[in-house]
Amino acid sequence: MRSLLRLMRIELPVPDFSTLCRRAPSLKIASVRKPTGGSITLIVDSTRLRIHGGRDWMSEKHRLPKARKTLRKLHIGLDPESGHIVTSSLTTEHVGDPAALPGLLAQVAEAVCRFLGDGAYDGAPPAATIQEAFGPDVEVIIPPGLRPFEAELIHRINSLSPLTHRVTPSPAIATSTMPISR
Repeated sequence: MRSLLRLMRIELPVPDFSTLCRRAPSLKIASVRKPTGGSITLIVDSTRLRIHGGRDWMSEKHRLPKARKTLRKLHIGLDPESGHIVTSSLTTEHVGDPAALPGLLAQVAEAVCRFLGDGAYDGAPPAATIQEAFGPDVEVIIPPGLRPFEAELIHRINSLSPLTHRVTPSPAIATSTMPISR
């Protein structure tokens, strides 16, 4: 911070790191989010987070057996027009997207006109939860997923490697009467 203020040629005292750490727990941060006048579009998704322990470096250095990965799932609801995160929830990895949806929607204070989500929210129970929270007029947009046979075909194509391709001779070579030397 001092170097930034020095570059800007501003003379302000800057506390050191230990002072900031000591004061941080008592710091109250007020939300500066401005309410929108109308309804918002809500985009909801989740991602997995790996939690690292404080001694991961020691187990790697001494080649100790790896501990089980600690995973959490972060569910986020975002307003794309303002760029603000409207709702969020951190759960264990075993909580699915539809199960976390009621808690996420309960945090939204604004009216929602449009809900966008991925295939995890496709189905009757999530749609009923969304309409219960925001009314029957909310537009639920879920992009279409792959049909089962398309997914299987894509999986098979992606799993092929150059070594597993079947090589078939051309018809000219297969019907050749050329003698084979032994």
